[in-house]
Amino acid sequence: MSQEVAVSEQTAPSPLKQLDGLFIEHPAFMNTLSNILFELSLQDELAEPPCFYVTGPTGIGKSTLIASLLEHYPRVVDDVRTVMPDGTVRVSDRVPMVSTTMRPQPTANGLLRSMLKELGDQGWKSGEREELQNRLALQARACKTRTIIVDEAQRAVDRDGVLRRYDIAEVLRDINESTGITIILFGMGRTRHLFDHDSQIWRRFEDEIVVPPFEWGEDNESGVVPECRQCFIGLLVTYRDQMALPFAASVDVEDQDVAMRFFYVSRGVVGLLKKLLLRAVKIALRQQSGEITEAILNEAFDRAFHKDVKAEALVNPWGPLWNRQVPAPLLHRDEIVKPKRRTRKPGTRSNRSRKSDRRAEVLQALTLR
Repeated sequence: MSQEVAVSEQTAPSPLKQLDGLFIEHPAFMNTLSNILFELSLQDELAEPPCFYVTGPTGIGKSTLIASLLEHYPRVVDDVRTVMPDGTVRVSDRVPMVSTTMRPQPTANGLLRSMLKELGDQGWKSGEREELQNRLALQARACKTRTIIVDEAQRAVDRDGVLRRYDIAEVLRDINESTGITIILFGMGRTRHLFDHDSQIWRRFEDEIVVPPFEWGEDNESGVVPECRQCFIGLLVTYRDQMALPFAASVDVEDQDVAMRFFYVSRGVVGLLKKLLLRAVKIALRQQSGEITEAILNEAFDRAFHKDVKAEALVNPWGPLWNRQVPAPLLHRDEIVKPKRRTRKPGTRSNRSRKSDRRAEVLQALTLR
């Protein structure tokens, strides 16, 4: 009996690992997943398969959404047999949905090669755009691929709204036109600017699915708690019930004042809430504490959000400056920022004139001679 107990203790995950692997299927997440699955169910109903993009801030759950979609459309090994022109039989995996990630400083060829790699193409490292697109069409057909997901799609757009590479949007359009494959882009808010330069591409990607953060809502005169706030408190209760380390009695997440402290830190983003909880569990383990106290949450905030305190003027909701402040607006690092314009005094010339202007000045000087 003692040996059996020892084995179970060894195999049980640590409180930190258990929390890190914990995902709660809250209503906002499930509603977004349901919307995407519904769009995909229309693939056979339309002459042009649906293409759309999914946006939301960092930590909102986009990567988890992709993982859930891949579970609904799993890869089946060696499930497709294709008779080649020479009579041989080619065996391929059935890959109804493939997911890839757009790299920093992306290129069209790099994106095509990453798709080919995920589809099992042995020569994915070589080839130029036209050849890569042709091979992608053949490989996708062999693998019965219906959907391609591209994560981190905002990397094709600078924060000032300038599209890095027009050919990336054009490649996405060409894949959709030539293969009938649905393209789903996942990224931050500025992903929508990927299609601004071309109305034909925009027409194919006109639908945006936004993954919203939780909201706190406004108090009303009747004292009824807004439904959105109830959902956030329900999320906290689920974490409390499923975490290996309990909260102290003073950290009653069903109390609105306590819940508001968690909302203030997270601004309704599950990833930020989990960031706080993971840091709290680390501190509790280091201190050999059997529960998460207010003092631990105080330290966890200072350690995990010290950069946000400076950038967003946050205060520690478990510290002396807390006074039930309205949660600070989430800093949208994903949105477009206006480029800075250089100012100069009226009547003066810019220090950096355009090349065409400088060329005209040279020609004029030569003419005068």
